[in-house]
Amino acid sequence: MNNISFLEEEKVLMANAIEHGHTFWSDESLSDLKRKIKNHLRQNQQECCCYCSRNIDDEFNMVLDIEHIIPKSKIKSEMFEMMNLAVSCKRCNMRIKGEDVSFIEGEFEAFKASENYYQTDHYKFIHPNIDNWNDNLVYLVAQVNRRKIVYYQVVPGSAKGEFTKKYFELDKIQANTFDEAQEATSRKEPFDPIIAEQFSNLVNSMLS
Repeated sequence: MNNISFLEEEKVLMANAIEHGHTFWSDESLSDLKRKIKNHLRQNQQECCCYCSRNIDDEFNMVLDIEHIIPKSKIKSEMFEMMNLAVSCKRCNMRIKGEDVSFIEGEFEAFKASENYYQTDHYKFIHPNIDNWNDNLVYLVAQVNRRKIVYYQVVPGSAKGEFTKKYFELDKIQANTFDEAQEATSRKEPFDPIIAEQFSNLVNSMLS
């Protein structure tokens, strides 16, 4: 992750917010600081959602969330820890993940007590700041005019890729786009494995 530096007055704001607790995150006094963090994260993530990797380049800051990977309500000390922050789309953050901690390996209370939060083996899904997303999933998009097909291909042998695809319901994204491209009126399976592999090879050849 590229570094970000904070002014002394910003550090004071962060310490004050942590002391007040996670509900202070929405306080107006933090607006400029959060905007600075969000802009940094967007650039660092190359304008992609940290979980589904969909493009967020044209999204306004106000419709994107600073995602606390460990929810700030669970461990408030990590509220401004950059290893715990990423930018996500509202689908992944609010509609799916929210305050859930089932993606933590083992008992959460033991994890919390350990104070050793940033090890890859502590997370079942692809951690935005610890793991390499590309080592676990491949996000494939093909679009002709207004018709678009999306496919998420798990890198062979990647347990984190499998878990992430299931946890964030990425198959629903690819199924919906497949249906739209086919002008389907009822649910269809997006791809069988052979078609998926052919599609992956085609897109990779186009990008190479």
